[in-house]
Amino acid sequence: MSNLESSVSEAAHTYQALEEYEYRYIVGRRKETKEIRLRFDKSEFFHLCGLHKLNDIAQLDQKNRKFFFEKLQRGVITDELCRKSKNYQEISDRILLVERLDQFLDSNDFVFKYTKGTRGFELTADYALQKGKDETEAYVFIEEGTMQREKKRVKTGFFFCKSCFPRSKDPDGNLHLSKTAGCPEYKLLLKEKINLKTGEIQLLFRSPSYHENP
Repeated sequence: MSNLESSVSEAAHTYQALEEYEYRYIVGRRKETKEIRLRFDKSEFFHLCGLHKLNDIAQLDQKNRKFFFEKLQRGVITDELCRKSKNYQEISDRILLVERLDQFLDSNDFVFKYTKGTRGFELTADYALQKGKDETEAYVFIEEGTMQREKKRVKTGFFFCKSCFPRSKDPDGNLHLSKTAGCPEYKLLLKEKINLKTGEIQLLFRSPSYHENP
């Protein structure tokens, strides 16, 4: 557990700024390439931070999660209120990770294909983004969004952050098994950060071996 004090309001500030951006990944595995377009929506913030675990605070039981985010921005929901939960320390490291989500995504090194139930970890996601190794390891799990169209759910082509975790330890300080252990790893070929308002593209990474078709 980190010694730093987490702040849900600071995490919300970081997340709101990210709504103006899209991260575009090109990854490859076994001569096949995939494009991942990562965006941000207020409705995902609640679960990303693990706030659903603060179920002993009535004011935080929000079914409309975009409305929860707006109440947080207006100061109706505060850090002090969140910290009153007996479960707050359980999610404190997740909140700290969201506070630095922009830094994580600007510099993460690894992309894995994720399958629910891997190593007994019951989480629904398409990919796991990982930064660091061993002691510094942290993960952001992403899933493709869907929308309703003609009585059925269809995929949108955009991915969203669903959950995040630092690598955990047991009570004796020993690292638990990596959450990406056994997951197929993709090679990162290209990563761009796109400003959705201006169209400006910031190149974050390009493999010397990658040449995009015009």
